[in-house]
Amino acid sequence: MSSLGSGNPSLLRPKLALKKWDLSSTYLTYDAFAPPSSGPALTYVSVEKAMGQTGEIDIIIEDSAKDLDSGVGQGNKFVLSISSDGVSYDNFLAGWIREYSVRRPGAGIREVRLHGYGNAIRANERLVNFFRIAKREADGFTPDLTDPAMKCSQIMTDLWTSYDAFPVAEPLEPFGTGGVDTISEALASLKMQYVEMSDVANRIADACGGLWGIDANDQVYLRYHSLAPSGITIKETADLGIDQEDRVGYFVGDWEYTDSIKKSDGFANRLFGVGGTDFHLDVDKYTVAGQEEFYSKDIAMQFTPTAPRLSAIALTLSKVGNPADDIIGEIRLHKESTGKPDGDQVGTFNIQKDQVGTSATDVTRVNVSMTDNRLQVDKKHWIVLLKRGNSSNHFRWHHDNGTTGVNATRTASSWTVNSNHRTYAHRVYSSRRVLSEASDPKSRAKFGVIDAKIYAPYIMEWRAMDQLLTGLLQYSARQRRKYESRQILAPKKVIHPDTLVRLVHSSEGINADAEIQTVKYVFDSQDHPLGTRWVQVKPVAFVP
Repeated sequence: MSSLGSGNPSLLRPKLALKKWDLSSTYLTYDAFAPPSSGPALTYVSVEKAMGQTGEIDIIIEDSAKDLDSGVGQGNKFVLSISSDGVSYDNFLAGWIREYSVRRPGAGIREVRLHGYGNAIRANERLVNFFRIAKREADGFTPDLTDPAMKCSQIMTDLWTSYDAFPVAEPLEPFGTGGVDTISEALASLKMQYVEMSDVANRIADACGGLWGIDANDQVYLRYHSLAPSGITIKETADLGIDQEDRVGYFVGDWEYTDSIKKSDGFANRLFGVGGTDFHLDVDKYTVAGQEEFYSKDIAMQFTPTAPRLSAIALTLSKVGNPADDIIGEIRLHKESTGKPDGDQVGTFNIQKDQVGTSATDVTRVNVSMTDNRLQVDKKHWIVLLKRGNSSNHFRWHHDNGTTGVNATRTASSWTVNSNHRTYAHRVYSSRRVLSEASDPKSRAKFGVIDAKIYAPYIMEWRAMDQLLTGLLQYSARQRRKYESRQILAPKKVIHPDTLVRLVHSSEGINADAEIQTVKYVFDSQDHPLGTRWVQVKPVAFVP
């Protein structure tokens, strides 16, 4: 039964915890349902969450006696939860303080002000070198989109858990990845160097039409837009004795809605994708009939490119035992005067030891960092694998056991070239610019053509670009209805973005679901004793 008829709905109140960034210490916990009788007092909290954004929080603590722990300040981890009864709390936003200030508003009064961002801010503060390429089909060129390592959900998990992603591998806050749903859409390739983690996460989400973030329970999530009903209704008028205060809110005062197909609002029904470079199979020598160790010697395989840009290579390798070190490789020019691979080094690559199995393994995710632009078309070059390990723990390069290849070995300082000999399994990929177009015929017929360019230099394949554009069109080609409300009498249940609420307004003829995009709660000790009856929301619906 509702208590709204008495004009006294339950107040929502906050609980704030301030901790050391790594959670090893707690400096302050303040529960507005059980405030301390003395000491620092939480007097103001404004917290806002929005889909696709980090979320923000403003905090004011009255600390006239300077009793706050000296650890309170920059870098603190905060956790802000909300409750209507002081028993059941909903973690609304967690993250880090990024601004600290002190204000003296009057004699004897001292305020500490903190400004912070939600957990996802860490994805804007760390750089990664992220490279993934799907296994190839038998033709050596077509990506195998059933490769489980290239599922969007697996790539998102790798982004947060694989040390190879970080230019300088340092510990990251211990986020869990339990919120990453199993998503079968796969990427053909992804190459993003020295970019923020959020850039990579956005690319993964775009590919599957999903939503990513880090929730207030420190869980990284990737999921489809849930469009799950929250069970909350926002209405024009109250039905006393019927409405339940935990699930019904009310329009109060000024509100409006706007239908838009403006490009600046994200509307476009024809997209042009401008990508980076597309993989092109240049050299294909991939027959396997034997193998050779390279713990006692370096091995080199001669190849002749027909394209000027080398982007990646694929090799067939295996390991014996458990080698301690990763594989180090080089791309070298052929030196005509010696006929050996002692020309200049023009590229380098590393292969992680864990990518290689005990039987013949196609290692397809080998990114080559070119140190020189001197890859010469129709001139001889060499792929070099430097010796690693010992007789019990080492790697092997598989070959065709044939008589048409040119390879070389080096046990000490000089190379021995073997002509009319075995060919070690290798593929060499060049690259070219990716350009693509996609449109929505129904939207074009209804509204006319509105174009947008999607610049995505990290996309290296046509299939990946087509996948991105198709995913974006699901939303960009649909007319939006944006609702703006200054104030909603809040239900007891906490409202979160990416959930559906039911909007009911008989005067406007509205009785439809809308997706909550932004939620803001303000708790102020000068309004109520650090409680609120109000919430600001920005719902968005797609107009049929």
